[in-house]
Amino acid sequence: MSTITINTKSFSLALKRATKFLSKRNTLPILGTVHLTKVGDVCTIQSNNLDNLFTTQFEATGDDTDICLTNVKGVFQNISKTKVPTFSLETTNDYHAILMIGNQRMIVNTLDSADFPVSFRGEQNQTREYPLTKEDIQEIITSYSHVKCALSDDDARPILTGVHFDGEGMMGAADGFQLALTEYGTKFPKFTCSPSLLENLDWFSGQEAYLDLYGDVTNPGTIACIRNNTMQLWAECPIGDYPNLRQIVPTDRMEKDHEAYYVSKREMVEGLTSLLQAIPNGNMVCKFDKGVLSMHSEEGGDALYSLSGAGENYGAIVYAFNVKFMLKLFKTFVQTDKALIHIFAPATPIYITEDPEQSLISGLALLMPMHLENPDPPKDDKQPYADNNDGQPY
Repeated sequence: MSTITINTKSFSLALKRATKFLSKRNTLPILGTVHLTKVGDVCTIQSNNLDNLFTTQFEATGDDTDICLTNVKGVFQNISKTKVPTFSLETTNDYHAILMIGNQRMIVNTLDSADFPVSFRGEQNQTREYPLTKEDIQEIITSYSHVKCALSDDDARPILTGVHFDGEGMMGAADGFQLALTEYGTKFPKFTCSPSLLENLDWFSGQEAYLDLYGDVTNPGTIACIRNNTMQLWAECPIGDYPNLRQIVPTDRMEKDHEAYYVSKREMVEGLTSLLQAIPNGNMVCKFDKGVLSMHSEEGGDALYSLSGAGENYGAIVYAFNVKFMLKLFKTFVQTDKALIHIFAPATPIYITEDPEQSLISGLALLMPMHLENPDPPKDDKQPYADNNDGQPY
């Protein structure tokens, strides 16, 4: 038996973070537990779902301990509600732990800690270590908040489920229909990062940290780890050939003749949302024509939404796109009050950039066009057509 005294706030924060990496695999119950060890004055909390390993440390007093706690979310709920500064945890010899939280007594089942995988993917060769200043971390957090809208969830192409660093200061994500990219100052080698690292990078903000890459010469980033003095987060990185972001978006693209005009983020989000509410089902394609958003669904009919200044402040090119993708880009990528829409031709990708006077990043989003079927012939030669090789208008 052993008894330790733990700071309630430190333990509650550690559990809150650790629960994000609990496995739901019923065949491996040990991965649904939190590994708690205490050696000397240091208490360590770990969770491992085989895709991520999370480790954090804080001070504690009492006997050395090594257990795996079950019912982690139940423990967290009880700990997070209490107002006592410390609590005690007593382990028994029959795979139980007793938490004394003020006047409350909570009994939790434990598992044999010898089965818990305390390392990630076995032994790996560390290829590089990159120091991250507080400013570097904030820059990456800001860049990731813009590009994550274009992440793919298609397991058939796992490389597109990650965020790509091209080794030359560009971060991007693409799913085959949309793309978002930004430039950043911190130089990393070319590798594709698991979103789980970037999604939780704010845990490391406010202090210096390190990015460690593990792998070999050809794949320097098969495993990545973000760490500081008290915390580590490991993740397996997607492997494969990521599309060349600089070929997809040539650097001189914006120098070519095209229409570019401002739109309000609020109006675009309201307009696209109202169209989705009007036609919630069916194969939806949205058309943008002189500031008027019109949506057609094979199953649900048609709907219109006019932006302020429609017909006056917007160009004549008609552009068709997936309304759900456009809405996601404006909700996530665009973080300024206004955005610029760049249209080159109806059959080419549309580019979206933030208001340059407000934007904190240098980047853009790209959305592929879609076909808008219209069986009726044009009434005159003023109806715009797209040269898309099949004679169909947009």
